[in-house]
Amino acid sequence: MAFNKKEYDRLYRLKNKEKMKNYRLINKEKIKEQSRLYKLKNKEKIKEYERLYRQTDAGKKSHRISTWKRRGIKDHYNDNYETIYKIYSVQKNCSICNKVFNETNRMDFKCLDHDHHTGRLRQVCCIYCNLKVVK
Repeated sequence: MAFNKKEYDRLYRLKNKEKMKNYRLINKEKIKEQSRLYKLKNKEKIKEYERLYRQTDAGKKSHRISTWKRRGIKDHYNDNYETIYKIYSVQKNCSICNKVFNETNRMDFKCLDHDHHTGRLRQVCCIYCNLKVVK
């Protein structure tokens, strides 16, 4: 009969449950400590990587969606933020005043207008119209 390492390991783990549990806890703590030390040692490198990522389309999308989630924005798309993002990114004009969105002018920023009580999405509008709207 050939030696079966997989079966041997399974039996060992069954016999030594407490030992294996302690090993996993120690290993988890060791990994956590290594991660903490790496972050301390490479602060600038990590900061630069995050800055570059935020400039990519994926980074912008990720940041925008996480901001919406944090603010409690929901929609009838069953919280499918991908769909909400597609609607948001396609919109070029304010749905209230029809002004073209412009990221350089503060009052022409694109906003996702939503009901603060229910979190439901209403429309995509400029920041000026978003501040005026009370529904």
